[in-house]
Amino acid sequence: MIGLLNILWSQAPGDIHIVEYMDNMTAEEIISELETDFSDIEIPLDIIYDVTLYRVEYHTVDPYNEPTIASGVIAFPLNQSGPLPFFSFQHGTILRRTSVASVNGFDVISMWLGGRGYITVIPDFLGLGVSEMLHPYMVSIPSATVVVDMVRAGRNLCDSLNFSFSEQLFLSGYSEGGYVTMAAHKYIEEELAEEIQVTASAPCAGPYDLSTVMYDLMMTPEPYGSPYYLPYTVLAYDDLYELFNSPSEYFVSPYDTLLPPLFDGNHSGNEVNNVMPSIPMEIFLPEIIEDVTSDTDHPLRQALQDNDVYTWVPQAPVTLLHSIDDELV
Repeated sequence: MIGLLNILWSQAPGDIHIVEYMDNMTAEEIISELETDFSDIEIPLDIIYDVTLYRVEYHTVDPYNEPTIASGVIAFPLNQSGPLPFFSFQHGTILRRTSVASVNGFDVISMWLGGRGYITVIPDFLGLGVSEMLHPYMVSIPSATVVVDMVRAGRNLCDSLNFSFSEQLFLSGYSEGGYVTMAAHKYIEEELAEEIQVTASAPCAGPYDLSTVMYDLMMTPEPYGSPYYLPYTVLAYDDLYELFNSPSEYFVSPYDTLLPPLFDGNHSGNEVNNVMPSIPMEIFLPEIIEDVTSDTDHPLRQALQDNDVYTWVPQAPVTLLHSIDDELV
């Protein structure tokens, strides 16, 4: 049974709006679950802690720097013998607002990292979970701030529940989560070095170079495994940069009317893929393809460049990881 904790905070970024107990797992239960999940992979479990999971709604800012509420989960290792490190994990691309940890509870990440002794925070991201705006997909600053404020919320909850935490902070994530991880690491070191220090990050399979590598991939007339990534990006960028007055200015019929309603948070990526052409760029008007490909200063090209996250020199270690079977990024 989920119970509401009666703890009051202010409304600064990272302050908690609501916190609810979700679930508890013993170390033995976690080991049993993970041995099944990792049955085909040789990976050290090293589970020594029972873990309690909380659902959190916290204060942050939207892409326009206006106050808003986001959600996520925090996994606390129990019976700690001393201060424990923080680990923020960022999930991959999803469309359905409810396909998040704050709705679904324990997953492999919260079980494994929590059981190993990390205070684990998993943000839902803006536009997902409790947040009802259009998710700012592949937009660097709101991707970063929602992670930073989740870490702040985790530290605030630690203080309220008398959990001892160290200054160590690790970041990781896969696919979009890899992008968000690098965006957060970059933002923290460039803007918040006096408040938060990243110990190390491990971005996995993220599209860090949007303006060249991912642009070239999406604007190539070849089939692509998840074609919905393209309209997701364009619609998110229009929401922030006002690329067009109507989808009909960018998309050919029927995609101009078919696609936008599918990004309301109630549909899955597969639902969008099912109505997309296998070659993503075929959703564009021919004149838009000509304008975008011929003009490096085109607003869409500039927006992609503004949200590249690889153009920096990290101070803390960064390990880039990828999967040889992942051909999407």
